[in-house]
Amino acid sequence: MKKYTDKYWLTSQVNLQKEPSEIAKECNVATVEIYRQLKDFNLLKQLKVIRDLKEHTTYRNKEWLTKQCITLNKKPKQLSKELNVSVSTIDKYIKFFKIPVPGRRGGIWTNKKWLKKQLHDLGKKPQEIADSVGTDKGTIYFWLRRHKIETKQAIRKKQIAKTYANEQWLRHQYINLRKTEEEIGQYCGVSARTISVWLIKFKITTRHGSEAILTGKEKYTNKEWLTKQRQELKRLPSDIAKECNVKEWTIIGWLSRYKISRDTPVQMEKKNKTYMNETWLYTKHWGEGKTLKQMGEECDSNHVTILNWMKRFKIPRNEPSAHQKPSGLEQRFMQFIEKHQLPFRYTGADDSEKINTSYKGIPWNHITPDYKHKKKKIAIETADKRDKERRSRRYCNSWQDWENKRMKAFNKAGWKALIVWEDEFSKNPNKILSEIKTLLG
Repeated sequence: MKKYTDKYWLTSQVNLQKEPSEIAKECNVATVEIYRQLKDFNLLKQLKVIRDLKEHTTYRNKEWLTKQCITLNKKPKQLSKELNVSVSTIDKYIKFFKIPVPGRRGGIWTNKKWLKKQLHDLGKKPQEIADSVGTDKGTIYFWLRRHKIETKQAIRKKQIAKTYANEQWLRHQYINLRKTEEEIGQYCGVSARTISVWLIKFKITTRHGSEAILTGKEKYTNKEWLTKQRQELKRLPSDIAKECNVKEWTIIGWLSRYKISRDTPVQMEKKNKTYMNETWLYTKHWGEGKTLKQMGEECDSNHVTILNWMKRFKIPRNEPSAHQKPSGLEQRFMQFIEKHQLPFRYTGADDSEKINTSYKGIPWNHITPDYKHKKKKIAIETADKRDKERRSRRYCNSWQDWENKRMKAFNKAGWKALIVWEDEFSKNPNKILSEIKTLLG
């Protein structure tokens, strides 16, 4: 029999002025269970009477609570821990007795004069006011709006609306008075970049080229001047940036915009002898049989750059089978094809062999099958179920879903296809052979 189910024991605990939470902790049960037993034994009234005896010395006494919160500067959370009650209970009596505790409802921040003094006279920000009285920034903003008190930020926005944020004013200053972005910025107390952004926002045509005053930051925006600095004077972007008092990336950005090469003459000469040369690309890729990655490493570049220049010179890529090593499964299946003299060839990852599958409901724009029939539109793919399930989570729920979508893609493109799974191929190759023969008809 559990102790708290005994009426006499539970009555004695209540008489000892123990709270239900204390009794629950002692009995290792939920507080709700103790309350249920108190209700069954009609002990709730007795509990209330005993609690009322405590009010003269705890949070139910106005003088005591005022002393704790104001004089001793204790927070509700601290009092709740000391008295073993919830914070909401302490808050309830603070509100009932109308005690002006910082951070509780009805605090000093609700006073319009005090709030105005803190904001304008003392120059505090809403966050600083909130921290000083123990509340949050949103509460301060709420009372500012309620009392219609404008913050410095709001006042600043109104001032801005009369200057560079006003289209008519900005257009008059820039077009009619012929002021530069720097001059307008200095007048408004902002940077020239800010003025430039607002000019773009209002679609005001900026002055470039012969109309521009080529001083300071406006130099680099002139195409003729920038071309002269790079091609005739052969200056580096860093040197131009120092002269114009801007960052090097700004100059590089303008060079890219005007399609002016930012390479040094030595770099240009080196590139012209490597991947910018059609003969070099053809010889390395087709004559020596090097991959794009190997060619990129040779000329301190990458395979993407090599590929782009090959496309520019219309140089076709070599067969993947000539330089790309097939996986273990693909090699075993190639031996299987040779053994049974099947009319299929290995295509690998060659872009020239891809099949267009950009149809609705298909997650692939194109597919490059592992093996293609030498004459007919028949394809075979080898795959591992676990690998496909892991890699295809973004667009397929399972390997079965991947197989269905893959077959659907081949069928829509007008191809017959067969997917050979590694586990099935290893266990029963004869079954796979019969399926391929059925596919060939």
